[in-house]
Amino acid sequence: MEKEVVNYYTVKERIPEDIRKSNLFYYDLRHYDNNINKYCIERDKVIVNFYGTLVTDKEVLNGREYLNRDDFVKEKTAIRNKFLNPFRKKEHK
Repeated sequence: MEKEVVNYYTVKERIPEDIRKSNLFYYDLRHYDNNINKYCIERDKVIVNFYGTLVTDKEVLNGREYLNRDDFVKEKTAIRNKFLNPFRKKEHK
């Protein structure tokens, strides 16, 4: 079975509602107490152990409340895409 391709970008801060694009998906990331390099993707706003925000071009939780990073990588072909960065400055030609 082929894995679904998902474009993504992570930032180490919260993305304000007013700059979010309606065609993208935004998830809070929570790091584990014992390992800051491991995190899970969550549907709801993370208060404790906030790690950053994941922006994707497709739904990744599919009805789940959370998904750990390792399972995300196993289930999806994740491609980092700088154009999903909401803080990216426009490139001039």
